Amino acid sequence: MPSNDGKKRRNRATRMSEAEIITIMLAFHYNSFRNFRHYYCQCVCKTWSHLFPGALSYNRFVELQPRCFVAMVMFLNLCCFGKCSGITFIDSTCIPVIHNKRQHSMRVFKDMATKGKSTMGWFVGFKLHLGCNEKGEILNFVVTKANVDDRNEDVIKVLIFTP
Repeated sequence: MPSNDGKKRRNRATRMSEAEIITIMLAFHYNSFRNFRHYYCQCVCKTWSHLFPGALSYNRFVELQPRCFVAMVMFLNLCCFGKCSGITFIDSTCIPVIHNKRQHSMRVFKDMATKGKSTMGWFVGFKLHLGCNEKGEILNFVVTKANVDDRNEDVIKVLIFTP
């Protein structure tokens, strides 16, 4: 099928559904594997081959993961978040997008990513803020620019005051 640039592109349906991909990604976090590649190749493709008969190669599976991001976030938001019971712990982690030495040549996140500082030093990218209750259940999360502090009022409102 020709696209706008005149090149032919394949447009076949994948052998794995989004539900299967999300199931595999969630099950990884409940296993003792430290490496996703070993988990997928050993557990999914060999041990669970009868459960996933249309299993893809590892490289193709990794290529398809971003397609399921929105569906997985919606699932987590609807089913997997805990309930606020009075005590909420808030912490953040860095999501670097480019090395500090190459930040002047950044193109993809040029207007969105900022320079921030963590306990490990300076980085360019974003921050993932998580709110958890005393049981360790995630209450909510928010992604912000790197220079936003955990104690920012807007972050706290999103993390604590969830419907």
